[in-house]
Amino acid sequence: MSGDFMGQDWSSGWGVLAVVAMAAMMGGMGWMMRGGRGGGEAGEDPVEVLKTRYSRGELTTEEFQERLRTIEDPRG
Repeated sequence: MSGDFMGQDWSSGWGVLAVVAMAAMMGGMGWMMRGGRGGGEAGEDPVEVLKTRYSRGELTTEEFQERLRTIEDPRG
């Protein structure tokens, strides 16, 4: 039984494809959990980031105030 591992015939190529697909999915999930495109640097003050986004016009006054309250008191 050449190419037989745990009941799978790896010589057909489908097993290799499955391993590659699983690795890609796991890598993608890790990338998303870290923040996707890398939005901010580690250690960056969230209030400063919020102020910067507000000054750029990315947030409305209501969004800014709501997010600021969440940062200052995450429990509610």
